Amino acid sequence: MSKFTVLSMASRVCLSSVILLMMVTTTCVSAEETPGTMGTNAPVSLEILAQLQGDKLEDYLSQLWIDRFTLGQQLLQGLSTATTTESKLSIVYLLGLYRMEQAVPMLSSMITLHDDGPVRVSTRISMLEGYPVVEALARIGNPAVPAMLKNIETSEDATVRELSVFVIQGVYGIELTRCYLQIALEKQADPTIKDRLAQAIEQLPQ
Repeated sequence: MSKFTVLSMASRVCLSSVILLMMVTTTCVSAEETPGTMGTNAPVSLEILAQLQGDKLEDYLSQLWIDRFTLGQQLLQGLSTATTTESKLSIVYLLGLYRMEQAVPMLSSMITLHDDGPVRVSTRISMLEGYPVVEALARIGNPAVPAMLKNIETSEDATVRELSVFVIQGVYGIELTRCYLQIALEKQADPTIKDRLAQAIEQLPQ
């Protein structure tokens, strides 16, 4: 998978998502300022999209979903074969940016990936400096939470458990995270898992 292919599809999915959001919120924007592309690669303006109805609109939305899913699969393939930290960091960023749910299993298994480089351009979520997977998972949101709970309960690595708590905190906030972990603790009978959950709760700011 070439970098050009990934960035080209990412740009198309991002632009299509913006166009769809504009349609839903009925924001008035000049069609000349926001060109777009459909699955057929034909130019599509906001004016044309606003006129889509019935099967045509459904076909467009279906193609948008296919493009997004395909992008996610290509990014995951690239992540699994990436040989440099820089490549991994770039792909992790895109997976979080586009909130790719299918990336949760792979990202949860590499949550300790550390960025030792200089401080990068800040994004809206900055859970823990130097741990881009934490930020990506927090961006993905609720679909990432069960995998983080599994990390907390089953990982032998204290760092993995700590970072997983940060993800849940990024999704739910401090108090809801505390409640979520407390409920999980009360359901557990295994003393080791109970201890890990208790440690996770203690990690949260008071």
